[in-house]
Amino acid sequence: MQAEIDTALGRAEPLVGIERFAFYDQARRAFAVVQVGDPRPYGCFLLRKGVIAGEPG
Repeated sequence: MQAEIDTALGRAEPLVGIERFAFYDQARRAFAVVQVGDPRPYGCFLLRKGVIAGEPG
């Protein structure tokens, strides 16, 4: 995942971890959940699509 992000951006942009229950809260509000058949645990990612606005002003 890290290599794909870096390639897409053309620079290194480290992934940021969040606390497990904060992840669950965010996942509950998700538009879609994609489940794959990979049996390895803890490979969860939240992806945001679209424009992320900065601070006003």
